Amino acid sequence: MSKSLLRTDKEIAEIYMRHCKTVYLVFFVYTKNPADTEDAVQDTFFHLIKSGPAFKNEEHEKACLIRTAANICKDVLRHWWRRRENLEKFHDLQSSEEIETDDVFRVVMALPIKYKAVIYLHYYEGYTSVEISGILKKPQSTIRNYLHEARAILRERLGDDFNEDDKIIVSWNKIEPCDSADERMLSAILERNRSVRNRKDKENYISRTKKRLILAVACMALLIAVIGILGGNLVWFGSKDYIVKLRNGDSIVFSN
Repeated sequence: MSKSLLRTDKEIAEIYMRHCKTVYLVFFVYTKNPADTEDAVQDTFFHLIKSGPAFKNEEHEKACLIRTAANICKDVLRHWWRRRENLEKFHDLQSSEEIETDDVFRVVMALPIKYKAVIYLHYYEGYTSVEISGILKKPQSTIRNYLHEARAILRERLGDDFNEDDKIIVSWNKIEPCDSADERMLSAILERNRSVRNRKDKENYISRTKKRLILAVACMALLIAVIGILGGNLVWFGSKDYIVKLRNGDSIVFSN
């Protein structure tokens, strides 16, 4: 089993800056509201801090975060009471433009849950069905079926307005946390990272102390065994001195 990594605040912040928007969009696709999305993004990075996986490269890093986010989404949908917010009132967006959610975006968000993450990963992130299969841990045939069925729904509902390459990306590109939400999430994530590092430092200190005690006890046991072999007796007087009485009448005093 590979040892988990303790990352510095700088390392965690760099990972956050690289992948925050991706993780945020994955959750928004499911929850459709900023508050739950913000909480879930933090949970994803908390999991990263706790598990401390080693990444081969930035793409591996991104895929692992998306997979973690997808797993957390299942719990979000199972346990959370999600507020159904009107998209026109979605104010937690960075762009000052009017959000174009009248057609493509609304239809995509109305898709059955099993299709939405696949559509997002394929159209916005550019993953192939094979790559999505690896990220979501689902059979390739299932992912291909999801894409085929989702496209059919989008064509049926959007008609001539359905453009597989442009409109979906344009709509999603405007969804991101505002500056204040970004700062809140990063602050909470870094606070958790410091907490984990402090706890690990304490655990390491306790572990080192235990090892020293075990070594001391082992040395004492070895000393007693050697004295037994030599035919002497060990007498302990208080917490200060150890006196070894030899058979010839001599004594050896060991002082702490």
